[in-house]
Amino acid sequence: MAMKEDLVNGILRIQGLEGYIVVRQDGHVLSHNVANVEALSAFVVMSGVNGNIVKAEVGASLFHHLAVVRKSNEKLLIFQLDNLWLGLLQQRDAYTPDIVSKVREMIHGLMG
Repeated sequence: MAMKEDLVNGILRIQGLEGYIVVRQDGHVLSHNVANVEALSAFVVMSGVNGNIVKAEVGASLFHHLAVVRKSNEKLLIFQLDNLWLGLLQQRDAYTPDIVSKVREMIHGLMG
């Protein structure tokens, strides 16, 4: 699971994040540093799966990320890495395009 360790280490270096969760397609949590893990893992997987369904329905070729704004104005960003889902809780004052750019760069480095 070297990729998981590299992924977590990469996530932890990105400023502007409050937490993360790495979940397999089947909902099994591989790593996290968030509260309410069960609810968040289910939400991340379902959002990602539904994002892929919408992608297919509208004829899009890529699923880059999904951003969900919570009641508290916190953002949850969801990314797909092969058979894994990555959920990131963004700090309120962080700039989403910067976070997305850094995460995509890190993912690209991991996926080759």
